Amino acid sequence: MKFTKLLTLISAALLLVSCSNESNKKNSDGSQCEIAQEVTIQTNNDSWKSEFSGGTGFVDADMTDNSKNRGRLLTYFSSAHVESLECSGAITSLNYGEMDPSDNKKQLGVGLAIGGGSKVGTFTLNFEVAPISVTVYALSYYKKYKTYEGDPNNGLSKDKNSQLIITAGTDFETLDLRDTSEMEVKTVSLTDIESKQLVFQNKSATAGRVIIDKIVFTYPASC
Repeated sequence: MKFTKLLTLISAALLLVSCSNESNKKNSDGSQCEIAQEVTIQTNNDSWKSEFSGGTGFVDADMTDNSKNRGRLLTYFSSAHVESLECSGAITSLNYGEMDPSDNKKQLGVGLAIGGGSKVGTFTLNFEVAPISVTVYALSYYKKYKTYEGDPNNGLSKDKNSQLIITAGTDFETLDLRDTSEMEVKTVSLTDIESKQLVFQNKSATAGRVIIDKIVFTYPASC
């Protein structure tokens, strides 16, 4: 009799363990847990260009109020669970790259620029849901222009001090874009993020502008 009761208790315990393991795999409605979510924000393509023309500023300066532009920028980043953002120093949508054949005073490319010709820029994202990792694709600012006789740069101006620092809490990584060729895109990643805030800042105020090509955010799986 005691042996029969012992078997019954063991069976019940095994059943509880089985049910517990199953609940870890499924939601209460029986649906499976979601896999990690990846969100890509493009800041150097036609979608960006149609939303933010070259010369759009995101930092208030003198008598210029750019709060509406920051609001549009927040909407643009909203799919990445961004609930607020801050821009200081020099953060713009900037023309760069190849010269416009119809206007030799303007370049064809338009991308999110961190930093100005003589300023450091700081771009801060605050999240509703903290990403677990972020990968940034970026290039050094450059422009082609109409050359002239004796031009030492032969129609190419390129920032030589471009470095990007990404910070999340006490963790940070630096993307070094010095000595890269024009159009060369490099990447940097932060992993195991525990902060709900990411800060992007260029390192040099002199010839140190960085063009952000895109940012890929990864968020944790949810049940």
